[in-house]
Amino acid sequence: MRIVDEKKALADISQLNRQKKGFAGFEDAQKGIDDVKAQIAELKKSMDDPESRALSDRYTTITSELDKIKSEQDDAFKNLNALRDERTKAHDDQQKKYTAVKEIKDRYYQSRRAAIEYEKEARRIRDEKRKAENDAYFRGKRQETAKQKLEEASAPAYQDEIRTANNLLGFFDPSSVQKQEVSGPGKFAASATRTVDDSGMKGTKLPKKGEDEENYFMGTGGKKNKRKGNKNSGTSSPAPEGKFNLDIGTIDSLSKLNINPPMSQNDVPALIETLKSKISFWKEDQDRKTKENTAKAQAEIDKLESEANAADSKSGATETARKPAAEKEQVNGTASAGAEREQEADAAADVAEDMKKAKIEDMTAPEGGA
Repeated sequence: MRIVDEKKALADISQLNRQKKGFAGFEDAQKGIDDVKAQIAELKKSMDDPESRALSDRYTTITSELDKIKSEQDDAFKNLNALRDERTKAHDDQQKKYTAVKEIKDRYYQSRRAAIEYEKEARRIRDEKRKAENDAYFRGKRQETAKQKLEEASAPAYQDEIRTANNLLGFFDPSSVQKQEVSGPGKFAASATRTVDDSGMKGTKLPKKGEDEENYFMGTGGKKNKRKGNKNSGTSSPAPEGKFNLDIGTIDSLSKLNINPPMSQNDVPALIETLKSKISFWKEDQDRKTKENTAKAQAEIDKLESEANAADSKSGATETARKPAAEKEQVNGTASAGAEREQEADAAADVAEDMKKAKIEDMTAPEGGA
């Protein structure tokens, strides 16, 4: 043999020896298989037992029930998924409708706020107009009062005193006062249309109304005499000698001039000199006193104007409530400060209520379920 053939034969021998060792393991495996078959045979013998068969049947029944329950559960889950889909769809529809309602409410409250702002602006314009009218009214009243005060102050001073003193002087010393010429009847004076001839009348003449009262109150200072004292004090004649009576009007005129009335006829000359001196002083001091009165009146007017301007600058509050107070509705009059405060509080409460309603509407969105 050749060397190559020998090597090939040796390799075959080695391979066969290895395969022989592998077949030895098959015997052990066959023994294990036989043991398992024996156990199976024993188990089959035991399964033929009635108790084991009952357990097997019970197992089969329970398994079938479980399968049935599982199928029902699958159907329930399918229905649950369908319900969830319907709920999701309903929730989406609800959200769309809520969004639409919210947009409508937003437009409503926006329009409401715009209307409130418009009302506020209109009320502000009305208040400004009313305030301007009140200012114009009071300004006119102040100007009228100032004009009247200036006219009164510009009148010559001591007019009443001089007139009263001249009347008293004419009463106590008629010769010192020039008598005014008696003027004729006026153009529109009443004239008698007919005369009555009473020569044929007999009997006692009835006195006219008031004659007895004049005779009764003469010299006693009664009401009738007092009324006529001021009118006739400049034309009355002095009392006759031996009697010295003064009516209430004359005494009152003397007291206005701070002059003591005379107690007798001997005090009359001194009284006349006093009246003349006072008249002379008043006439000399008339221009100075008139200027002083005018200056005082002008100072008082300037003070009132400054106070009025200060009050106008401070009164800047306007009414913003929905229900204007009657005090604030006045024109050419003063408004109540308490009413203004109440209207401002009402306006603040109205705005707060509107904002609260809008906030509640924004927070009342429906909650989505899982």
